[in-house]
Amino acid sequence: MLTDADRKWLTEKVLGEGWIDQPEDHSDTCMCHDCVDYRQCNRTFTTWQDFGDLWSRMERKVCWDRFLMFAGFYPQATHEDSKWLVDAIHPIHFAELIVQFGKENPEEFE
Repeated sequence: MLTDADRKWLTEKVLGEGWIDQPEDHSDTCMCHDCVDYRQCNRTFTTWQDFGDLWSRMERKVCWDRFLMFAGFYPQATHEDSKWLVDAIHPIHFAELIVQFGKENPEEFE
């Protein structure tokens, strides 16, 4: 399960975007510097948009092949070895795989 710290890390380290800490009294909303109304600002990593953005960013990273191997993918993978695909095509599971990979390989995201 993704924590706020995981979502912040994915936002800042993987996507290169800013994370806005939300005040305690507005748990679902925050005030952006560029807008005048409250709205959700931070990514949840539960949507297909988040999945697509993470996939695109990870695919461009030098560590993409290492990440795929970490997730259990090999070009010659057999049907039994393809559990990674079930996880990889689910937005939340894909984000969790990236967090796990990042914790084991922090140098890839410096």
